[in-house]
Amino acid sequence: METAWSLTKTSDRSVTLRKSVKSSGTATMSDAFAGVTRLRMAVEAATRNNIEQGLKAVAELNL
Repeated sequence: METAWSLTKTSDRSVTLRKSVKSSGTATMSDAFAGVTRLRMAVEAATRNNIEQGLKAVAELNL
């Protein structure tokens, strides 16, 4: 999964952060037997990883 993170100051419309974040997630047969369920679980894991990486990037900014 790849998302674009962008943070803009409202006062002067300057871009504070612009970053592309790539993440992945996995689910195994021990997580779920049905393939559709494993796919959903893997996408959810990738989404959680992506949000975590994006928030870390925002936290590292000196605002």
